Amino acid sequence: MKRKISILLTVSVFLLLAGCGENAQNDDSAIQTDAPHTFAGYPVVYLTADISAQGLLSAYEALEPAENGTVGIKLSETLSDGFSWQDLTVELVQAANASIIENNGPETELSGYENIVVLTHLEPHDTVGFYGTTAHMASISTQQEDLDRFASDPDGMLQYLAEQGKAAAESVSGPILYIAVLDQWSVGDPAYGGNILASYDPVSLDQACVDLINMTEECQSLAAHIAVCKGIYTLVNAEQMGWGSRTYAFLSID
Repeated sequence: MKRKISILLTVSVFLLLAGCGENAQNDDSAIQTDAPHTFAGYPVVYLTADISAQGLLSAYEALEPAENGTVGIKLSETLSDGFSWQDLTVELVQAANASIIENNGPETELSGYENIVVLTHLEPHDTVGFYGTTAHMASISTQQEDLDRFASDPDGMLQYLAEQGKAAAESVSGPILYIAVLDQWSVGDPAYGGNILASYDPVSLDQACVDLINMTEECQSLAAHIAVCKGIYTLVNAEQMGWGSRTYAFLSID
């Protein structure tokens, strides 16, 4: 499957658009930069290698959040030994005057906030390859017993996660800011420095995480696991449903 990827670097711009030829170069409609946080019509994924409270705050500020309105932060649950949200989120909570949203499955209350920040610690997952932003969103509208019925149908679970994640996102009336942390605990290798990524598009965000994993030597064990589980098809399904884009632009904020 061919996929368009555009990568925007701090100094230089590289467009890697599959299938773009002379016709695309002569078509003014092929490049549109009017929409905020897009480049050439594609969602921007902001990237920093600073995994710290300040780095997380910088990723949040790159999305230019609204200055007014209540802010709720939805944290993913984490099973990784050594990783904790507490120290990482202290500056963000203070700067945004935000409240932490309790995770109660389908009873999670998102409607009480005018701005939602979804923070996800990417982790391996036995069945679907990886637990990223789309799976985190799906967890908001599902119970464990809902997933148990897909124990013998992993392909069905990949589609179900996309459906439920999209449903959770559409239940929110205000903007959702998505931020993902990909670190040494995500990939199980202390040699990996890690990154924090942020976007308004959850599918682009997950795709960017998977692309980084595939391109990074220290992450090859996780990359192989995601491939075996066909984990990318959660994102394929989500894109086909109209919930986000697997084509994106990278922008370093370091």
